[in-house]
Amino acid sequence: MTGRLLPGHITGTNRKAGQIYPWGWYAEFAIPLKSIQFKQKINEWGINFRRVIRYNFESSWWSGKVSGDFRISQGGKLIGIDIPREKGKLTLFPYGTLRYEDSDFTDVHGMWKGDAGGDVTYQINSNLTANVTYNPDFATVEADQERVNLTRYELSYPEKRLFFQEGNEMFSTRIRTFYSRRIGDIIYGTKLTGKVGKYNLNLLNVGAEKIPSLDEPQAYYTGFRVKRDILKSSTAGFTFVDKSWDGGFTRSLSADYTLNLGKTWKLTGQFVGSAPGDFASHSAYFLRFARENNIYHYHIRYSNIGENFQENVNQTGFIVDDDRHELDSDIEYTWWMKSSLFKYIEFNSNYSAFWSHKGILRSYGIFGLTNFYFRNKVNFEVFYNNDFKLFEKKYYNHKYGVEVGYNTDEWSMAKLNYWGGYNFDRDFHLFKGSARLKLTSKLAVEYSFQRIWYQPDTANNSTLINVLSVYYNFTKDLWVKVFAQNNSALDRLYVYGLFGWRFKPPFGAIYLIYTRDELTMVPENTLGQEDVFYIKFTYPIVIK
Repeated sequence: MTGRLLPGHITGTNRKAGQIYPWGWYAEFAIPLKSIQFKQKINEWGINFRRVIRYNFESSWWSGKVSGDFRISQGGKLIGIDIPREKGKLTLFPYGTLRYEDSDFTDVHGMWKGDAGGDVTYQINSNLTANVTYNPDFATVEADQERVNLTRYELSYPEKRLFFQEGNEMFSTRIRTFYSRRIGDIIYGTKLTGKVGKYNLNLLNVGAEKIPSLDEPQAYYTGFRVKRDILKSSTAGFTFVDKSWDGGFTRSLSADYTLNLGKTWKLTGQFVGSAPGDFASHSAYFLRFARENNIYHYHIRYSNIGENFQENVNQTGFIVDDDRHELDSDIEYTWWMKSSLFKYIEFNSNYSAFWSHKGILRSYGIFGLTNFYFRNKVNFEVFYNNDFKLFEKKYYNHKYGVEVGYNTDEWSMAKLNYWGGYNFDRDFHLFKGSARLKLTSKLAVEYSFQRIWYQPDTANNSTLINVLSVYYNFTKDLWVKVFAQNNSALDRLYVYGLFGWRFKPPFGAIYLIYTRDELTMVPENTLGQEDVFYIKFTYPIVIK
């Protein structure tokens, strides 16, 4: 990549990639064009650079102060980029696996099994990519990290499967009609992602396997998302999602918008209709008006979720509850202090309430949090939450908590907190702690725990959860990862180990994977275990 040199740029054959001079300093960065998507014929790029000075929490931008870190419309201009025109590139990624399984859960003991499949990627142009996968293998994905859930709502988990990850953020609308974790193991998948003119798009179609244990039939999923740039820095989007199986279907249509009304004012909204069923009870929408920048945020939002909306949309999406007229607001502010004691003080407060469509109050909540960040990188946080929930009866809950942390604004950190209160007719005490540490340039460790006590605890839900991750990188393409966790309430112990060697980066690799899962089986109430060993080999083949 070549472009016009900026004033003060150092030239000459003896220059270094980064160096300090009497007038200041400079650094050079190389961004491979193959790692980003861009319009081929563009000759003026929006660009900005931010420098974060950790020791005094200062942030500075190359193109002046901005109200949002990623608002390109407030960035500078880069001109003179000379990009060679490239033709489409086709790459094949065949893989083979050998699997050994010894399991009490599936009654498979000492069995070896081979399998094969593959992916095809076609780089149509610099801004548009097509993918096809057949019989994909997700052996390199470890189990989800266990969490304590103090609500009666489903928890959302991140997508870790590579096929679904690219472009998946486009579906992250507030009323989320596509949640890829609803899709189990797939037989095949096709996907088109990228940008055409002013249109960002993501189109995928997959065929999912039948899951007899969950009474889930073989199904076909389609998700289509397009988002158009409008005005100077605003967008309008459209989403279509469908799940079809022998004897039934669910589908939804969604329209959304984000209007940046100046530097700090923002208007957002979304409307979703779903089928089958009558229109009114199977639709939803929200309107939100906000003012925000890097220092403060406040908004007010109204949402209307139909009485039967969740039944349809949760076949493909993530909706925690329905049948609600909801009002919520949020206030956040950060005071940056010129003090020998504090770096900043952060305040956050949220208020919400919703009623059923019959006018019955189902929930209200008040939440407040204050975080004091000291100059020595220690932070102290306090919060309080008071809410009401109506399910089969009325519940009046409250939670309070404190947290002490060190260096929590950076990757290497440690924190310990305590939550207490009254939750769904039970007292509870919850201790949580976590730490991340890079012990050497090659070795990193993460650890967290959650210990909760309920009283009364007739269902034996009190538990201790430990989670440990260890990473060791011999080189950037040769590494070992170990992930382990336990849950005392379930008598569960899970261990996942991976050895990876990318002999032809980024996707030509050999993986050795071992998992062990110990769990109390229901209804036998006996301890079962499963041991699985994988060998996976992937080799990329580039076809010009």
